[in-house]
Amino acid sequence: RKHHRAAPSDRSGRVSEVLILLFGESAAAPVRWAFLGPDGIRHADTAEGPDALAALARRAAEADLVAAVLPGEQVAMRVMPSPPRVASKFKAAAMYLLEDELAESLEALHISVVRREDHGCAFAVKTSLMEEWRDFFDVSGIHPDIMTADFALLNRGASEGVIVFQPRRIVCAVNDQGFAVERPLADAS
Repeated sequence: RKHHRAAPSDRSGRVSEVLILLFGESAAAPVRWAFLGPDGIRHADTAEGPDALAALARRAAEADLVAAVLPGEQVAMRVMPSPPRVASKFKAAAMYLLEDELAESLEALHISVVRREDHGCAFAVKTSLMEEWRDFFDVSGIHPDIMTADFALLNRGASEGVIVFQPRRIVCAVNDQGFAVERPLADAS
């Protein structure tokens, strides 16, 4: 007879849980999702669209964290060695850096910044794509606490790199920098 251990809970007696949403190339692509707890994956599946994902909205609202993970091919990232200390100036500097490097207007980019101990990171996603995701979240009734790129989640040390080979793509992270690329492009190099 197996003994089942009760899932860990917070002080209120509620079971702690995180929902991870792994998005595809567009809002029309299936979304892989998983509820995770301290004991591992509790439930995982694929939703064919926001209506199918809506069935999880109540449970998602009770989760400690809802994280949306975008494919790295959709996110541009740049490291800023000495970002301004004032948050508004940091974001403004990131906006102009990314506008120049990506040759896109500021109106066409959704930009967010993250401060690290000794540098900053700037992330950019096309505004049109962010609007697609906002519409997707409105229909599904699930609203993430954070949205990030898959390469930003790879665990690595200060002098280590991680490369993940998938059948159709490669995801790479070194220090606080990362990217993703389709396999045919990478394999041809």
